[in-house]
Amino acid sequence: MMETKRITVLCNDFKTPCRYGTAYFLAKGLSRRNSVCIVSIVNQDFNFRMSCEHGDSLKFIKVSLPEIPLISFFAQLTIFFVIATYLRVVEKRRTIIAHNPIGELPVFSCQKSSQLRQFSISLDNYRSYQMWLDRPFTYSNIEKTILGNVDALIFASTLLRKDISDRYALSRRVRKIVIPNGVDVELFRPMKKDYARKQLNIPMNAKIILYSGAIESNRGIQTLLRAFSYVVREFHNSQVYLIITGKGSASKRCKMLASRLGLQDRTLFLDWLPYGEVPLYMNAADVAVLPNSKNEFTRFCEVPLKLMEYMACAKPVVTTDVGDCGKVVGNERGLVVPPEYPERLAYALKSLLIDQDTLDTLGWNARKLALSFSWRHLSLKLERLMSGQT
Repeated sequence: MMETKRITVLCNDFKTPCRYGTAYFLAKGLSRRNSVCIVSIVNQDFNFRMSCEHGDSLKFIKVSLPEIPLISFFAQLTIFFVIATYLRVVEKRRTIIAHNPIGELPVFSCQKSSQLRQFSISLDNYRSYQMWLDRPFTYSNIEKTILGNVDALIFASTLLRKDISDRYALSRRVRKIVIPNGVDVELFRPMKKDYARKQLNIPMNAKIILYSGAIESNRGIQTLLRAFSYVVREFHNSQVYLIITGKGSASKRCKMLASRLGLQDRTLFLDWLPYGEVPLYMNAADVAVLPNSKNEFTRFCEVPLKLMEYMACAKPVVTTDVGDCGKVVGNERGLVVPPEYPERLAYALKSLLIDQDTLDTLGWNARKLALSFSWRHLSLKLERLMSGQT
């Protein structure tokens, strides 16, 4: 039987309270049998605030900072160090999990300044890799030192584990495991399509394609829009619509492209939805799409959150063959197409929209696989790591 641990999870998110990311869900899973505290840095306004919440059977400390890059960076380091030291010394929390590099620095400092040994873990180096791409010389030296001195490293994908392990020649003493993105299979579950559409006032006989997630240049949204223009031509006067939930730096460009392609009446751009409403839109759709472009960031992505959420709602997925997305979806849970080929993407979408039996079969196959990626299952894997069983 695993002993109860006192665990601190350090993470930062520049826009939201980090309530629905990997760190939060793993922490929530760990809190079933352990005392867990999340410390989150939120850059969202020009006021400094600190609040402490108790809920979901875990403690949640949120610090709001001014959204000024230089001030924010040093302020985050200072606050993380102070809070990590307090939790380590006063509350005697023996395990500290750092969600990203900003959190890793105070973890390393606490570890070096304390005579008592703590178990420290670096979590989710998928985000770290993007920071390394932005500042390769400065950041690589910092990361190499930190990653060589933690007890364990958790990677979002096998490709990322190999790349970072090879680049830094990491010690064999440091345990390295892969914990991919998971899904809340109780929240993201199948429901009657008619019910979901009635709640959202969507026509029952319409054909609905859904994309849920960030609208960035590397997510292939422009390719999706061009593919959708082909789909619209194929279906002529039929009711076929594309729903895009989320926003990002490419939102304006994508809306302009939709207008130029004559899709303004067929495409619905929604902002970020309340998390509890996302499954409703997924269940209202006929098919979900993951059109990522191939680049230095997405090639390391094994299982995006949105992919598992689609599948947990029993939706067949049309995905581009980027990272391990194609391997996960395969031909049993959807269709795989090469990235940045709108004609191929359009053909895959059309072939599914006209075959309801295939949609149903692929969707239930997707749900079965998603169950093995539940956050509860993945948090148990992390707990076994901390207990020395992995």
